Amino acid sequence: MHRRVVLIPGLLCTEAVWARQAEALARGSPAVGSRPAVPPAAVTVVNVAAGSWTSMEGLALSILREVPGDERFSVAGLSMGGYAALALLRAAPERVERLALVSSQARGDSAQTRSRREALMAMARSEGALDGVMELQAPLLLAPGLGSDSELAKDPGSALSTVLEMAQSTGIDDFCRQQVAIAGRRDQRDLLPRVRVPSLVLCGRQDALIPFAVHQQVAAALASSPGLEPDALSPVTKPPASRGGTSAEAPARANAGGAAAAAADAGAADAPGTAGERSTLMLRVLEECGHLPTIERPDETTQALFDWLALPTADGPTALLP
Repeated sequence: MHRRVVLIPGLLCTEAVWARQAEALARGSPAVGSRPAVPPAAVTVVNVAAGSWTSMEGLALSILREVPGDERFSVAGLSMGGYAALALLRAAPERVERLALVSSQARGDSAQTRSRREALMAMARSEGALDGVMELQAPLLLAPGLGSDSELAKDPGSALSTVLEMAQSTGIDDFCRQQVAIAGRRDQRDLLPRVRVPSLVLCGRQDALIPFAVHQQVAAALASSPGLEPDALSPVTKPPASRGGTSAEAPARANAGGAAAAAADAGAADAPGTAGERSTLMLRVLEECGHLPTIERPDETTQALFDWLALPTADGPTALLP
C-alpha cells in the first residue's frame, strides 16, 4: 500500500504549483549514494478553489474528508497551504504522519497585514480583474527580477508565466475567499513546540513575503519540541534543556557557527516518553529563490521532499505531544 502524501497549494495557486513534485513523488526515487530509496506515494494535490470553505479550519476539514477513512498521511503546505496544514494538525493530529511547511509561518496576521489584504480585495473587485493585484504581487512571489520581467511573462515555461496563469484560473471570487480565510486564521505558534513527527521547513533565501528570519523562527520553535531533533544539515540548533517553559516561534539568534536557536526551551530533552524517540527536523534554505520554491527551484524542492519522506516515522498515535 502506497503511503499518502497531501500537498496543499497557496493563495492564488492551483494544483500546478505542486505539479513537478506530485509527479516525482508518485514515481518514487531510487537509492542514490547515501540517500535511501523512497517508494512511490499516493499523492493528493488539494484543489483549494473547490468547496465553500471560508476559514483555514474549513479547508482542513474538507481535506480530511478527501483523504480516505482514517488513513494517516504526510502533509506539505505552501504558504496558505501551510496555514491549512497547521489547522489540520490541530484538528486531527492522529491523522498526520509528517509535516512540511514550505514558505509558510505559524503566526496570525497583524492588523496592518489584514488592512493590506482588504485593500487588495477592494482593488480586485473595483477593477473586475486581478491584473492590478498581480502587478503588485508577482514581484513579491518570485526571486528579485523574476516577477516583473515582461518577456518572462510570455514564456510558457517560466515561473512568472505559471504564476499569472494560476491567478487567472483562481479568479476574483476565490481570491477574496482565500484572503478572508487567511486574514482570520488562528495563531498556531503554540503547536510548534509540541510537534513530534518528522518535519520539514523549506524556504527561499529571497522570500519577500515571509522573510528568512521568520522561517528561522518557525524552525527554532519546532526545534524546541522534546520530540524533534534537527539534522546535521539544518542551520538551527536545539535549545538547552530548561525548566522555564517555552516561547513558541521565539526570535532566532545566530550562534558561533552561524546556526539559529530559539530563545527558550520546550522543556527537558529527556521528558518522559521522549528520550531516544525524537523525530528529525529539517530546515532547508534555497538560494536565489523567492516565495514559490516548488516552481522556482523544483528539483531542489523535490529532493527535500524525498529526504523528508525517507525519515523514519514517529511511534505513537498522534503527531502532537500533550
